[in-house]
Parts: sequence; C-alpha cells; structure tokens
Amino acid sequence: MRRHAIEHGIPTITSLDTLFAVTECLASDMTPDRMEVREIGEFGRLVADTRHRTLPENETPSQNVMVKK
Repeated sequence: MRRHAIEHGIPTITSLDTLFAVTECLASDMTPDRMEVREIGEFGRLVADTRHRTLPENETPSQNVMVKK
C-alpha cells in the first residue's frame, strides 16, 4: 500500500510516532516558519520535557540507537 501511494504521489505516514508528531503540529496550528532544526541527540530531552518526564518505549536515549549516533 505504501509503495502504491508513493508511486501515485499520495502522502503517507507509516509510523505511529510520526503520526503523533504530525497531529500535534496540526492541532497547534504549527507552520514551517515556526519549526526549528535540532540535533538528534537533543530528541530524548525534548520529548521528556514535553511529556512530563516520561518517554515512550524505545525512545529513551539508552535504547534508541539513533540518539547514540
């Protein structure tokens, strides 16, 4: 289904964390000019700060290999 959508130029979201981020942006009327570029290493801290110091499973810096890079 994903490949078919891409071949036809249909935007797709294939992961729940991306869907969550997109819905948060839409709910807060986020626009591209209000977005900031961040280093991947900051991700865990930013998530913890916005989710009352709790991280979703597999997003803690010790478990997420992308944060270690």
